[in-house]
Amino acid sequence: DYRHTLLALGSVYAKHRLFYRIAIMPHGSKMQTLGAALFRQAHQVSCAFAMPQRYDPARYSQGVKCSWVIELGETLALAERLRANRVLGNA
Repeated sequence: DYRHTLLALGSVYAKHRLFYRIAIMPHGSKMQTLGAALFRQAHQVSCAFAMPQRYDPARYSQGVKCSWVIELGETLALAERLRANRVLGNA
């Protein structure tokens, strides 16, 4: 659940934001990456992604299975809501 990621990052951010520059490198699930990206919209943190040295399509699955859709609304409105209601977890 991406909301768990928002809360976990909020806790780290609340505890360390005054002393360190924070960079997020999401290497987890798609939902964890979504949570990190949403958190990045509301806070002064950097976000970095790993890029493979080469692409090997044989290592990826084919076709599409079940898909989940999360309605987040209009992008600009979402960004404003995230900034207005910054997530700071329990430190």
